[in-house]
Amino acid sequence: MFLWRFLQNILPTGKNIEKRKKDAAVECPFCNLEETQEHIFVECAWARRVWDPTEFRLIFENRGNLSCTSWFCEVLEEIEEEHLAKFTMILWNLWNERNNHLFNKKKTKEWEIVGKALSYHEEFLSARQKEERRAVVPVH
Repeated sequence: MFLWRFLQNILPTGKNIEKRKKDAAVECPFCNLEETQEHIFVECAWARRVWDPTEFRLIFENRGNLSCTSWFCEVLEEIEEEHLAKFTMILWNLWNERNNHLFNKKKTKEWEIVGKALSYHEEFLSARQKEERRAVVPVH
């Protein structure tokens, strides 16, 4: 559901909420700049610090003024298929940590966000491998 909402640009960011409620706060909880989806996931210095230690940091070079959907489509062309789940886990964790900071006033260290994402990614791979092993039916 998260990824679908991300690609449709309908996550409840400050800017998207402002479209429905004129007096809504539109500032990023980390830097107080206008909070769009592009800002949360790509432009904010906080998000950049999350991406920096990952293999995905280079996909931000010469990005231009792309929407999140266009940016994601470019990412799909640039990264190997086996890295897509990891990339998506980092996106999802950025969103979760943004919400945790906004609503619970908790700020997680950037490296912890990446660590959580990688942990979820490992769980995902492990579950997928178990499922694949169960799907193999021995022939007698």
